[in-house]
Amino acid sequence: MPQCPYYDGGLCYSPKTLREYGQPVSSIVDPEKCLTDSYRECPYFVEEKSGQAGIEEAAEATAPGLKEMPPLYLAIHVIPADTRSDCPYFMLVKVKENAYVARCKATERYLTRSAVEKCVSSWKTCPFYLFYKARNL
Repeated sequence: MPQCPYYDGGLCYSPKTLREYGQPVSSIVDPEKCLTDSYRECPYFVEEKSGQAGIEEAAEATAPGLKEMPPLYLAIHVIPADTRSDCPYFMLVKVKENAYVARCKATERYLTRSAVEKCVSSWKTCPFYLFYKARNL
């Protein structure tokens, strides 16, 4: 049975939902639409652009559970789920099914994929890490 690609675990992860509410929500979920062929009739449904349910879109979103932060553009922020950094300020955040982003707790911002590469390989020389490490001694 087809279901909306933005539906997961009772929550709607549509780019429109994330823009409007700032996080995935359950209040707009309608099982009669989300879990049937009728999901395209939902006002929050957005056509997929490359078969990846909006991951390629430059949609604004905010990861669930985080305080107000600058916009999150999935096209430049989505990273593999297995990305790890030993930096104590690195945080991997799931924003939707199979879509993860990195957050720097020191700068309170999302990291682009290129910044994540540096955070993974060179975090000990990161100026933000060094600054906050010196402050917390």
